[in-house]
Amino acid sequence: MFGFYGKTGSKVHVLQFQYGDMLLEGIEEYVKNENIQNAVIMTGLGTLDRCRVHYVASIGFPAQDTMQEWIDEPIGVAGMSGIIANGQPHIHMVFSAYSGDSKTFTGHLEHGCRVLYRVEMAIVEVDGLELERVKNEKGIEELRNKNQP
Repeated sequence: MFGFYGKTGSKVHVLQFQYGDMLLEGIEEYVKNENIQNAVIMTGLGTLDRCRVHYVASIGFPAQDTMQEWIDEPIGVAGMSGIIANGQPHIHMVFSAYSGDSKTFTGHLEHGCRVLYRVEMAIVEVDGLELERVKNEKGIEELRNKNQP
């Protein structure tokens, strides 16, 4: 394990997504427009009517992912968190599907998630970091900081 450090004296971005907004697509657009390079997704919550995530479905290498989708269903997002490295968001969320038996899931946020009523989230930029993701010998992406050994 290894860690990085930076300063949080930077900007805090609070985003409000509205009915019909595409979630990850909107986050990516905002990050690009605001030139956010290194940041932490502190929180995110709200509702979706379309949800698409992937999750790890194996314990061997290379990792095997499974994609799962909910279309035209009420989804409650209880939390989102992640890291933006070199302008690229990596976000996971915990959410519940309410149609039929209410069940809770977690997964990696994918394109195609659509906001039902609203989603609110906060992004905190971190100064002093130049993060990037580099694949290791097993093909797993790892964070690296160009400023620190």
